[in-house]
Amino acid sequence: MSASLVSHVDALLAKAFATCGLPTETARATRSALPDLADLQCNGAMALAKSMKRNPRELAGEVAAKLEGRREFSEVSIAGPGFINLKLTDAFLSDCATTQAGDDHLGIVQMPGPTVLLDFGGPNVAKPLHVGHLRALVIGESLRRIFEAQGVKTISDIHLGDWGLQMGMLISEIRRRRPPGTTPDLTMADLQQLYPEAAAACTADADRMAEARADTAKLQAGDPDATRVWHRLRDISLTAQRQDIELG
Repeated sequence: MSASLVSHVDALLAKAFATCGLPTETARATRSALPDLADLQCNGAMALAKSMKRNPRELAGEVAAKLEGRREFSEVSIAGPGFINLKLTDAFLSDCATTQAGDDHLGIVQMPGPTVLLDFGGPNVAKPLHVGHLRALVIGESLRRIFEAQGVKTISDIHLGDWGLQMGMLISEIRRRRPPGTTPDLTMADLQQLYPEAAAACTADADRMAEARADTAKLQAGDPDATRVWHRLRDISLTAQRQDIELG
């Protein structure tokens, strides 16, 4: 329920509590635990009963009497040890919806604050997208939209990483299969086959692992040939991932 609806009901509850000579700190509405019986409930009378040495149902009844007949409520009733159940009228709900729709922020409370940086998604170079990436993308984009709806500035980044040993394994494997200084002509299917082969070779052969580590160090140091291959791998990956997204 919108903040304006709940705040309006809370204000009515606070006025009813005050009229009955009761403190208003507990005059708050929450969603009903039994939606078949009511839309909202207030447990404030039970919280006050012990300190005031009063019967909670009696206190709740006094408050409920102040709310009965208002256009916001089609029914006000007492349940259990002192729950105040509130059923909202269609007219009140319609008014709240109209007000919310006419608001520039649709009734969402604005909470401007520091800029929030969101890094999510994390697709991999030389690997296709999978359902794990979809989950992270949905959560990250949902958070971005929630923050922006609240007036919080966001910067989002779907970071395409992989700058470590797995890249060194691939680069060393590709270097063994092509002339030095040339750009590899590969597809995503090629990369999906090359990476497990390169990883297996490095696991089985200490010299191949040392070679992969050396190529990793070259890449991270900005070696032109290693960087050229990495950019080619990245381009292949991005193209394939965009196609996956477009195909849905």
